[in-house]
Amino acid sequence: MRTPIKRSAHRADPGPATDRPSARTRLLDAAGEVFADKGFDGARGADICAQAGMNPAAINYYFGGMDGLYEAVLIEARDRLPRIGDLAAIAAADTDPRSKLRAIMQLAITALSGPASRSWVLRLIGREALSLSPTFERLLVEAEGLPKLAILRSIIGQIMELPPDHPAVARSCLSVITPCQVMLIAPRDLMAHLLPASDPQGRGDQDLIEHLVDFALGGLFAVAAAEKAKRRS
Repeated sequence: MRTPIKRSAHRADPGPATDRPSARTRLLDAAGEVFADKGFDGARGADICAQAGMNPAAINYYFGGMDGLYEAVLIEARDRLPRIGDLAAIAAADTDPRSKLRAIMQLAITALSGPASRSWVLRLIGREALSLSPTFERLLVEAEGLPKLAILRSIIGQIMELPPDHPAVARSCLSVITPCQVMLIAPRDLMAHLLPASDPQGRGDQDLIEHLVDFALGGLFAVAAAEKAKRRS
């Protein structure tokens, strides 16, 4: 009769499964880092798997290849930032247009200076926005960017008392979102070095938010007044 093998009673407890990132999550984060540093064309599957501590076959197993992994990473990045529903809720709120603009700016600056800013998310989006791959354009520009811009145009049009499709509203949207685009693309350490007082981690997000809103409103009112003067002349 064979003697049963005794199991040690002192094996290390790995902890609940919920405390450990799934293999898929580890692979996504590793891929996000590599794509953010090297872009899709420069990324190697072997490097991604090595960084995730996984077998090189993992990319095909979980995502069907590098194209599928890249798309999943962009979706993950998109989902870590404010979504269309967040902006739609602000637009539907029972508040005046100026308050809605302030709420949108609060949402944007909080995201740009929050946890996502200290991960690969903003670096990846900033890099890919410059190259504008078809996948990025489909997932982040067409599916997210254009609907968000439509909401912003509606609110800015209300502030300016102009139709949302008015050329002055479109130009004003560009002026309003440009500071956020700079924060998205420019490295945080460079911004802090060149303009220390502008760093959201310096004097606080709220000071920056209030400044950007006041600056935007001043410009919007000035442009709106100029458009009204044109119509009267």
